[in-house]
Amino acid sequence: MIFRKKPIAAACLLALAAANSAYAQQASNVDARIQALQQEIEALKAEIGNKADLSQVKQQVADSSPGISMKPGKDLVFKLGDKSEVQLYGHVDLSYDDQTNGLGHNAGAVGGNGYVSDVSSNLSFFGVRGDRLLNDDLKGVFQFETEVFYSATPGTSDNAADTTAQKTGLGSRNSYIGLQSATFGAVKLGKTDTPYKSSTAKMDPFASSVADYNSIMGNTGGDTRAEFDVRLPHSIWYESPKWSGLSFNALLSPGQNRSGDNEGYALGEPDCAGGNNAPCTDGAYNTAYSTSVSYEAG
Repeated sequence: MIFRKKPIAAACLLALAAANSAYAQQASNVDARIQALQQEIEALKAEIGNKADLSQVKQQVADSSPGISMKPGKDLVFKLGDKSEVQLYGHVDLSYDDQTNGLGHNAGAVGGNGYVSDVSSNLSFFGVRGDRLLNDDLKGVFQFETEVFYSATPGTSDNAADTTAQKTGLGSRNSYIGLQSATFGAVKLGKTDTPYKSSTAKMDPFASSVADYNSIMGNTGGDTRAEFDVRLPHSIWYESPKWSGLSFNALLSPGQNRSGDNEGYALGEPDCAGGNNAPCTDGAYNTAYSTSVSYEAG
């Protein structure tokens, strides 16, 4: 009886040992898998952390530097971030001319009344304009533009009707700030060509040259004034959007003049409103208005 029990006990011990060994091996495998998973989790945490840090860095860079890039196209336009644009533009037009006042053979005419040669700067200018998007339909706009004398000496002209005139001063041409909407149009403050002038300028085949129609029309006094071809300072104006080619513009230029007969300089203005020397007796005006209705097709 005893002899038989010993082999059975030995077999049980062997079975228990085998089971323990298998359990230990299984536990070891589980531990290894847990460690591997923990390593993967740590690696993922590090990767996510790096991505988050990189995203924050990119956002910080974007916030601190809007980024300047060239806008595709033929114009020189710079994009400042996603909301602002600035454009540099200009026009250069020089010519060699030979012209006469037609008095060369008139009896009693004196002086050089025949043909006179000259090199003219014509209408050459440089400007900067830009805008900033305020919402989906509204943006702030600005422009300042200056005439450039390529062949003449810049400065105050002794031959000008008003000797204080200086065409080459910064912002001497159309310059303004304003708000512009594609739906409702634009309201601007500054100085600009009158709506009448703008509506007819495209009809002049000799624009920006000595043969410009400004030389033969646009004034009522027959002198240096050009009431119908004028750029009005200290103005506020409205520019409508185009409705199937139809548009409407309206301008108001306050006289800014305390003189009873308007024969004085407008407040803050160095030139006579009428375009001639002080006391501004020829062509002086108080508040000026100009409107136009235009239709463009083709």
